[in-house]
Amino acid sequence: RLARRYTHIMVDEYQDTNPVQAAILDRIVAFHPAGAKNLAVVGDEKQSCYAFRSARVGLMLNFADRYPGTTVINLNANYRSGGSILRTANAVADRMLERITDGQLKQGALRPDRPVHLLDAYDDIDEAGLVANAIEQALADGVPEREIAILYRTRGIRNRVETTLLSRRIPYVTIGDASFFE
Repeated sequence: RLARRYTHIMVDEYQDTNPVQAAILDRIVAFHPAGAKNLAVVGDEKQSCYAFRSARVGLMLNFADRYPGTTVINLNANYRSGGSILRTANAVADRMLERITDGQLKQGALRPDRPVHLLDAYDDIDEAGLVANAIEQALADGVPEREIAILYRTRGIRNRVETTLLSRRIPYVTIGDASFFE
Protein backbone atom coordinates (compact mmCIF):
# COMPACT_ATOMS: atom_id res chain seq x y z
CA ARG A 1 0.00 0.00 0.00
CA LEU A 2 2.83 2.44 0.82
CA ALA A 3 4.62 1.63 -2.44
CA ARG A 4 1.52 2.45 -4.48
CA ARG A 5 1.13 5.71 -2.61
CA TYR A 6 4.78 6.86 -2.70
CA THR A 7 6.69 6.59 -5.94
CA HIS A 8 9.50 8.98 -5.04
CA ILE A 9 11.07 9.03 -1.60
CA MET A 10 13.48 11.37 0.17
CA VAL A 11 14.82 10.44 3.60
CA ASP A 12 16.52 13.06 5.74
CA GLU A 13 18.85 12.19 8.65
CA TYR A 14 19.37 8.74 7.13
CA GLN A 15 22.21 8.03 9.57
CA ASP A 16 19.52 7.61 12.24
CA THR A 17 17.51 4.98 10.32
CA ASN A 18 16.74 1.76 12.16
CA PRO A 19 16.48 -1.72 10.57
CA VAL A 20 12.67 -1.70 10.48
CA GLN A 21 12.61 1.64 8.68
CA ALA A 22 15.27 0.40 6.24
CA ALA A 23 13.26 -2.77 5.54
CA ILE A 24 10.15 -0.72 4.79
CA LEU A 25 12.17 1.53 2.48
CA ASP A 26 13.71 -1.50 0.73
CA ARG A 27 10.25 -2.99 0.09
CA ILE A 28 8.89 0.28 -1.31
CA VAL A 29 11.91 0.74 -3.60
CA ALA A 30 11.75 -2.89 -4.80
CA PHE A 31 8.10 -2.43 -5.77
CA HIS A 32 8.89 0.20 -8.42
CA PRO A 33 10.50 -0.58 -11.80
CA ALA A 34 12.79 2.45 -11.44
CA GLY A 35 13.94 1.08 -8.09
CA ALA A 36 16.43 3.24 -6.24
CA LYS A 37 16.42 5.87 -8.99
CA ASN A 38 13.36 7.28 -7.22
CA LEU A 39 15.14 7.39 -3.87
CA ALA A 40 17.26 10.14 -2.31
CA VAL A 41 18.72 10.11 1.16
CA VAL A 42 20.62 12.75 3.10
CA GLY A 43 22.76 12.02 6.11
CA ASP A 44 26.09 12.32 7.84
CA GLU A 45 27.57 9.28 9.52
CA LYS A 46 29.42 11.60 11.90
CA GLN A 47 26.08 12.77 13.30
CA SER A 48 24.65 9.37 14.12
CA CYS A 49 23.37 9.63 17.67
CA TYR A 50 20.28 7.45 17.98
CA ALA A 51 21.69 3.97 18.54
CA PHE A 52 19.70 3.94 21.79
CA ARG A 53 16.59 4.07 19.55
CA SER A 54 17.91 1.16 17.42
CA ALA A 55 19.35 3.39 14.68
CA ARG A 56 22.18 1.66 12.82
CA VAL A 57 24.75 3.87 11.09
CA GLY A 58 25.84 0.76 9.15
CA LEU A 59 22.67 1.12 7.07
CA MET A 60 24.10 4.37 5.74
CA LEU A 61 27.62 3.04 5.43
CA ASN A 62 26.50 0.14 3.20
CA PHE A 63 23.81 2.11 1.34
CA ALA A 64 25.74 2.07 -1.95
CA ASP A 65 26.13 -1.72 -1.66
CA ARG A 66 22.40 -2.18 -1.10
CA TYR A 67 21.54 0.20 -3.93
CA PRO A 68 24.08 -0.23 -6.77
CA GLY A 69 24.49 2.82 -8.97
CA THR A 70 24.14 5.20 -6.05
CA THR A 71 25.68 8.62 -6.52
CA VAL A 72 27.31 9.97 -3.37
CA ILE A 73 27.64 13.72 -3.09
CA ASN A 74 29.96 14.84 -0.32
CA LEU A 75 28.88 18.16 1.15
CA ASN A 76 31.85 19.04 3.31
CA ALA A 77 31.91 22.86 3.28
CA ASN A 78 30.78 24.26 6.61
CA TYR A 79 29.50 27.83 6.56
CA ARG A 80 28.43 28.10 10.21
CA SER A 81 31.41 27.25 12.37
CA GLY A 82 34.76 28.81 13.13
CA GLY A 83 38.12 27.10 12.74
CA SER A 84 38.35 25.77 16.31
CA ILE A 85 35.05 23.93 16.00
CA LEU A 86 35.99 22.51 12.60
CA ARG A 87 39.41 21.36 13.85
CA THR A 88 37.72 19.66 16.80
CA ALA A 89 35.10 17.98 14.61
CA ASN A 90 37.79 16.86 12.15
CA ALA A 91 39.90 15.40 14.98
CA VAL A 92 36.91 13.35 16.13
CA ALA A 93 36.16 12.23 12.55
CA ASP A 94 39.79 11.14 12.12
CA ARG A 95 39.21 8.54 14.83
CA MET A 96 36.07 7.06 13.29
CA LEU A 97 36.59 3.47 12.24
CA GLU A 98 33.79 3.43 9.67
CA ARG A 99 32.94 6.30 7.38
CA ILE A 100 31.92 7.02 3.80
CA THR A 101 34.35 9.87 3.14
CA ASP A 102 37.44 11.15 4.93
CA GLY A 103 35.01 13.00 7.18
CA GLN A 104 36.90 16.26 7.01
CA LEU A 105 34.96 19.52 7.04
CA LYS A 106 36.32 22.51 5.17
CA GLN A 107 35.63 26.09 6.15
CA GLY A 108 33.18 27.58 3.65
CA ALA A 109 33.17 31.09 5.10
CA LEU A 110 35.24 32.91 7.67
CA ARG A 111 33.53 32.88 11.03
CA PRO A 112 34.67 34.23 14.38
CA ASP A 113 37.01 31.71 15.93
CA ARG A 114 36.24 30.90 19.52
CA PRO A 115 37.81 28.17 21.63
CA VAL A 116 36.04 24.85 22.11
CA HIS A 117 35.37 23.83 25.72
CA LEU A 118 34.55 20.33 26.87
CA LEU A 119 32.32 20.16 29.90
CA ASP A 120 31.78 16.76 31.44
CA ALA A 121 28.40 16.57 33.18
CA TYR A 122 27.50 13.74 35.49
CA ASP A 123 23.75 13.99 34.82
CA ASP A 124 21.08 16.44 33.62
CA ILE A 125 21.15 18.36 36.91
CA ASP A 126 24.91 18.83 36.62
CA GLU A 127 24.58 19.76 32.93
CA ALA A 128 21.95 22.41 33.67
CA GLY A 129 24.18 23.82 36.42
CA LEU A 130 27.14 24.04 34.02
CA VAL A 131 24.96 25.86 31.47
CA ALA A 132 23.73 28.30 34.13
CA ASN A 133 27.30 28.85 35.38
CA ALA A 134 28.46 29.65 31.85
CA ILE A 135 25.61 32.15 31.40
CA GLU A 136 26.34 33.82 34.74
CA GLN A 137 30.02 34.11 33.80
CA ALA A 138 29.20 35.53 30.37
CA LEU A 139 26.88 38.12 31.92
CA ALA A 140 29.55 39.02 34.48
CA ASP A 141 32.03 39.45 31.61
CA GLY A 142 29.68 41.99 30.01
CA VAL A 143 28.16 39.80 27.27
CA PRO A 144 24.73 41.25 26.46
CA GLU A 145 21.80 38.94 27.26
CA ARG A 146 20.69 39.04 23.60
CA GLU A 147 24.03 37.45 22.62
CA ILE A 148 23.47 34.34 24.75
CA ALA A 149 21.51 31.35 23.47
CA ILE A 150 20.97 27.77 24.54
CA LEU A 151 20.40 25.17 21.85
CA TYR A 152 19.27 21.78 23.10
CA ARG A 153 18.91 18.42 21.39
CA THR A 154 16.11 17.04 23.55
CA ARG A 155 13.26 18.58 25.46
CA GLY A 156 14.30 16.61 28.54
CA ILE A 157 17.31 18.81 29.18
CA ARG A 158 15.28 21.93 28.41
CA ASN A 159 13.05 21.28 31.42
CA ARG A 160 16.04 20.93 33.73
CA VAL A 161 17.78 24.02 32.30
CA GLU A 162 14.62 26.13 32.65
CA THR A 163 14.18 25.04 36.25
CA THR A 164 17.81 25.90 37.01
CA LEU A 165 17.58 29.30 35.29
CA LEU A 166 14.43 30.16 37.24
CA SER A 167 15.96 29.08 40.56
CA ARG A 168 18.98 31.32 39.91
CA ARG A 169 16.81 34.19 38.65
CA ILE A 170 18.49 34.20 35.25
CA PRO A 171 16.03 35.74 32.77
CA TYR A 172 15.31 33.84 29.55
CA VAL A 173 12.94 33.74 26.61
CA THR A 174 11.93 30.55 24.82
CA ILE A 175 11.91 30.85 21.01
CA GLY A 176 10.66 28.22 18.58
CA ASP A 177 9.10 26.00 21.24
CA ALA A 178 6.79 26.35 24.20
CA SER A 179 8.43 26.85 27.54
CA PHE A 180 8.17 23.84 29.87
CA PHE A 181 6.21 26.06 32.23
CA GLU A 182 3.84 27.29 29.50
